[in-house]
Amino acid sequence: MDTKQIVGLTVLAISEGRRLGAIDRVYLDAGAEHVVAFAVDRSGDPSFIRQAKNAITDAFAGHESSAPTDRCVIHASDVHAVGPDALTIDDASKMRDGQGLGSAGELLEIGDLTKRRVVTEGGTAIGQVSSVVLDPRSLAVTAFVVSSGRFESDTEVASHQVSTVGPKLIVVADEVAVSSDAAAMSCRPRVIRVEALERHGASSSP
Repeated sequence: MDTKQIVGLTVLAISEGRRLGAIDRVYLDAGAEHVVAFAVDRSGDPSFIRQAKNAITDAFAGHESSAPTDRCVIHASDVHAVGPDALTIDDASKMRDGQGLGSAGELLEIGDLTKRRVVTEGGTAIGQVSSVVLDPRSLAVTAFVVSSGRFESDTEVASHQVSTVGPKLIVVADEVAVSSDAAAMSCRPRVIRVEALERHGASSSP
C-alpha cells in the first residue's frame, strides 16, 4: 500500500463505531524499515470539537480548563488494520500524546524521506523518492517509489536493494540503474519522421 493512499485515511474506533480523525503523518524507524507510528489530525472529530468549545467557554467564564490537542499519535502496535478506506483501532484509548515515541533522530517522517535523492553504489543518480510502499499487515517497508522527474515511469526499488538511508541521500544497489533504464526505454514512444511518412505515401499512390 502506497503511503500516498495512507495519508488522509479516516481513523475509526471499532468498539465505539465513530470517526476519530484522519492520518496526518507517517513515522518510520531511522532505518526506514517499518512504521513506528501514525500522527492523527483530530480537527474533524466531533468529540474534539465539543472539548475545544467547552475549553473556550470555561476560559471566558474564568475557569481553568486544559484545551484538548488536535494532534495525537497511534503506535503501530495499536493498529488493528489498515484498509483502503480507513485505519482502525480498538478504541479511542489507543490515541496517545506522543510521549515515548522516540526522539527526532530516532524517527523518520515520510514527508522528509520523499525529499531525498537516490543514487546507486556506483554513483548513478536514479531520481528522488516520491513515496513508500508498505505491507498493510506488518507495516513493514517493502519498496521505495523513485521518480526521475523526466516524464518517465517511476521506478520501484525493493527494500532489500537499499544499502543506506542517509540524511540527504539514499544509496541503492547498482542493479537498480539497469532496471530503471530498461523501464524508461520500454515507456519511450517511437518517433517516426513526417518526411518518411510522406515519402511512403507518395510511393504507394497510383
